[in-house]
Amino acid sequence: MKIINLFLSVLLIAFTSCKNDEANVVYDFSVLGLEQFIINDETFVLDPGGFPSGAKENDNVLIVGYTNGSSTNEYDLVAVSKDKNAPVINVKSKYADVSVEITQEESEQQIYHVTVSRDGFEEKVVYNLSFINV
Repeated sequence: MKIINLFLSVLLIAFTSCKNDEANVVYDFSVLGLEQFIINDETFVLDPGGFPSGAKENDNVLIVGYTNGSSTNEYDLVAVSKDKNAPVINVKSKYADVSVEITQEESEQQIYHVTVSRDGFEEKVVYNLSFINV
């Protein structure tokens, strides 16, 4: 009986001392070195998490959503466009090894996904950008 109690005690201690490593991870988006988000002739200053702070004062771009999925910050933006040409989209970082991948959805609307990442880091910022032609 003592052996069973000892075994159960050790097992209980083992289970309670195990921690969820994912919950303890703190992501630092400054490793992406984000500085600017450019849409056509509009330039927005980005905070370390990728938030386009200047979009709040801009009439041509609206932030309509934000999702934080641990290692990914995702922003949903709507931009007003005066022509139907492909927009100029770019993200500037202070690090040369940051990857900016721009993909366009197959649809009649102009919807782009801009993914910013850096090799060796889990942090990622995604901009979902929809254009409304006026």
